[in-house]
Amino acid sequence: MTTRSAFSGFVAAIKSGVDLYTSGPPQLVGLHNSFPGRTFGVWSDDKAHFGGLPIRNPLPADIEWRNEFFERCDNTGERLSGAAVHELPPSTGI
Repeated sequence: MTTRSAFSGFVAAIKSGVDLYTSGPPQLVGLHNSFPGRTFGVWSDDKAHFGGLPIRNPLPADIEWRNEFFERCDNTGERLSGAAVHELPPSTGI
């Protein structure tokens, strides 16, 4: 399983509403062996979030951003030039 499939599945599970105790935008933290963990900004439902909280303009440019498909994006939510395109099967519901 790839990180992008795990994250996209997590987003789909949140959006499904099946678990009544889980909602809101996803939160994303990267853990690494060689340096401290870091929090990523997430674009969800065309809105920027950091640590699960909405971020308003101007958005910090020094945050690494991901969309709901785990694609690298800029602080406007647009996929970065050259970033890998991650597609999901239509049945995921995102």
